[in-house]
Amino acid sequence: MALQGGKAAKGAAQVRRSGDFQPSPWGDFFLKREPEDKCMHIYVINSQESENITQVSVLSAWKEEVGVLKEKVRKMLTTPLTEDNILEKLSLIDAVLRLGIGYHFQKEIDDALLKIHKMDEYHGSDDISTIALGFRLLRQSGHYVSSDMFNKFVDANGNFKENLIKDWEGLLNLYEASYVSVHGEKILDDALEFTKKHLKSLVNDLPPPVAEQVNRALHRPVQRNVDKYEQLQYISIYERLDAHSEVVLKLAKLDFNVVQSLYREEMRSLTKWWKDLDFATKLPQFFRDRMTEVFSWSLGAFPEPELSLSRMTLAKFGAIFTVIDDIYDAYGTIDEIELFTDAIQRWDGSIDRLPDYMKVVFHALMELSKQLEEFTVKEGRPYCFQYVKEAIKRQIRMYATEARWFNEGYVPKFEEHRAVTGVSTCLYMLAYQTVSVMPEATKEVYDWLVTDPKILAASADHSRLWDDIASHESEQKRGHVASAVESYMKEYGVSKEEARDAIKKLMEDDWKHMNEGFMKEAGAIPKKILRIFLGYARVMDVLYGGFFSGYTYVDTTTKDLMEAFLVNPIPV
Repeated sequence: MALQGGKAAKGAAQVRRSGDFQPSPWGDFFLKREPEDKCMHIYVINSQESENITQVSVLSAWKEEVGVLKEKVRKMLTTPLTEDNILEKLSLIDAVLRLGIGYHFQKEIDDALLKIHKMDEYHGSDDISTIALGFRLLRQSGHYVSSDMFNKFVDANGNFKENLIKDWEGLLNLYEASYVSVHGEKILDDALEFTKKHLKSLVNDLPPPVAEQVNRALHRPVQRNVDKYEQLQYISIYERLDAHSEVVLKLAKLDFNVVQSLYREEMRSLTKWWKDLDFATKLPQFFRDRMTEVFSWSLGAFPEPELSLSRMTLAKFGAIFTVIDDIYDAYGTIDEIELFTDAIQRWDGSIDRLPDYMKVVFHALMELSKQLEEFTVKEGRPYCFQYVKEAIKRQIRMYATEARWFNEGYVPKFEEHRAVTGVSTCLYMLAYQTVSVMPEATKEVYDWLVTDPKILAASADHSRLWDDIASHESEQKRGHVASAVESYMKEYGVSKEEARDAIKKLMEDDWKHMNEGFMKEAGAIPKKILRIFLGYARVMDVLYGGFFSGYTYVDTTTKDLMEAFLVNPIPV
């Protein structure tokens, strides 16, 4: 058994370790489940004669009603803006986005926000809800808005004015706005402290739906919540608010169910692909079987229906690289790992020296890579795969570096650890693969990606640090390379708790970098791509926020979320 940092007895590097991972609870569930258009039907009377009845699938009926409701909501979003309805329009946009239906109305939302951004009446408003809600929505859409606009709510001593304390709605909007801050915005740091304190003191006196909304925000603000999770949570709150729109609410529920059926079909296809790989019988059972769970990552990061191919691409590569990760972290000997690393770097198919179990994994990765290359060439983007291939090679090199650290009992300095393991999270590689199947994947986008832009680097660093905080204790018990926590403890001579606290501050810095990167790049890089990197970080916040790995321990938050996202429709 390894000590912290992975120091093992001489010769123990050849001893295979086992992660003793939990099995996935899903198995063939999605293969066995009938699609909705085959198993759920309603009967529609076509005329006054009762015998003229048509059997229609529930899914088809839902889709038809969604089409009608979309046009009604579109009209609501495009009503003329006036000085008197700015907050009403902002509130509608916020509801549409939080309810998960914003992708239907991106142009209308962008147009409305741009008009509000240019309105003197908005910038001159003395209403904290109007200013704060507009500020958050504008920044979340990629517009830079100066935080100086909050100066009007601060007194001569630099403190937020006392008249805000009893305004729960204003406090909540200011609280949410503080989470789209960037570095150097002290007023937003102060706003977070101020609003958190007073919302906690107010919440017990608020009516149930409002109190629930505040408590959920205090637990996880909108900017850091997974979109689908936010949608589910907000539907349950929104329908109990006095000011809700029945049209918007019904569209949100029906659209959730329609899109859920798409996710199930994606999962059905992925389950069949994974089953056909037959790792369960071809490989020793040392690895995490995480096909369904890795799909939850892609679904959480970019849930829009149009990104179906990106979700499935991430899920396939993610599932294979989970197995490769377990080879490098546990099962593979250092000699085998060096051979596999060399084979990937050469990329010429020469694998005679690999052990049989590694050949199985290598062939699966090469076949999937070949399919991706053929697709991108067919789509007129032949340059994409060269970038993807280099990202895969880089990923493997970082895995190998960690394996050598463990084998040598080496505990790296904290920043050295960050530099390597930020890449080995897979997020860089998965970003290249995810983007490659998107029409927006231009040569310019990839030339930007290879610079390791701050928004991607911060998302990867955030993910690595969350992973290490949540799983370092269990990993050290079974023998694992030193985590960021151990590296920090050793370098700075601090306790585990002190190391965790310091790392959490760095994760807050990462979010500020992501916020800044999103606004900085939104003019040149498609926002659809930038939002993926924010989505990665949000998934980590949700799945690892309980300080355990929601990917390794899959009978916890991950299973609950997958049931909500993929199994249980919303009653309508």
